[in-house]
Amino acid sequence: MSMSQGSLLVAKSDQQKNSNLPWIEKYRPNRLSEIIDEGNKVDILRGLVEKDELPHLLFYGPPGTGKTSLILACAREYYGSNFRKYVLELNASDDRGIDTVRKQIPEFVKTSTNKIKMVILDEADALTGDAQGALRRVIEQFSKYCRFCLICNNIYKIIGGLKSRCVVIRFGKLPTENIKEKLALIISQEKVRINDETIEFILQHCSDFRQVLNILQLEHTLKYTLEGDNYSEIDEKDICRYLGIPTQKQFNDIISRLLNRRLKDNVTKLSEDHSANMYSLVELVRMLTVWTIEQKKLTIGQKKKIIENLSDIDFRLKNSMGESDIQIYALASIFLGLGQLMEKAGL
Repeated sequence: MSMSQGSLLVAKSDQQKNSNLPWIEKYRPNRLSEIIDEGNKVDILRGLVEKDELPHLLFYGPPGTGKTSLILACAREYYGSNFRKYVLELNASDDRGIDTVRKQIPEFVKTSTNKIKMVILDEADALTGDAQGALRRVIEQFSKYCRFCLICNNIYKIIGGLKSRCVVIRFGKLPTENIKEKLALIISQEKVRINDETIEFILQHCSDFRQVLNILQLEHTLKYTLEGDNYSEIDEKDICRYLGIPTQKQFNDIISRLLNRRLKDNVTKLSEDHSANMYSLVELVRMLTVWTIEQKKLTIGQKKKIIENLSDIDFRLKNSMGESDIQIYALASIFLGLGQLMEKAGL
């Protein structure tokens, strides 16, 4: 076999591996220029990389906002083809023990190299207090040879000793237009059949970019498997089924019933829908909260009372403090008489 044939086989093999990857990994940025966040975070890191002055870093913010992607892109740009030699990635939710901090990290750092290494510790807020204390001492001990990047969702679970040793960078919701631009590229590449209205609907209900990609990949694969190349477009009903939320028509019907029917009728219908797995009660509570906020003819006091009651139901549902049937009664009772009040207000 010739060298060119061998290279072709390797290329095909790599392509096959990539085709089997989850899209969140397949389309993860490899360079800082590919990051879709518009903030100054990218410019700051690029400047530090160019000057070879990377400090210890602490990234925090909601899931799916690009924290891990940014530091991996930064590391790949900094280390190039030697990325795996110089970078240790750990997930603190899997490696919670103090032994990991005291043994695994020092063993990696102590290995002699001609360049400063990097330890990326994802979900650092899952580390125990003792493990964080040990990590603080490890950072102090090995700062000459290594840089640490801690990534977390909840910065208040990180001890002060770690925060004070890092440059802290907050991550917020990714810019919608940038997300759409990235999605357009992926949709084109993967030949996903979906319209702009459905994309808008997904983005209204998902702020986590990872979840958006997972939804698209699952629905695309499912449709393709069942219907073939010319499958029907992914639509709002498909997305609602995945997310466990009512469609807009179903939600309008629920509102109409809650405002105009008797308590027993509402409870019966909500129980039937819940038993049929038409949507999640937690998601319904969230949508009712948004709906309440948007009602201009309700007074601040009325909105406050409704949202407080909905919050109590949300808390109990998420913490398994009560049967779902009881929570359905509580949910239906919140809106008793509200229809008449809104009618008097001229809504």
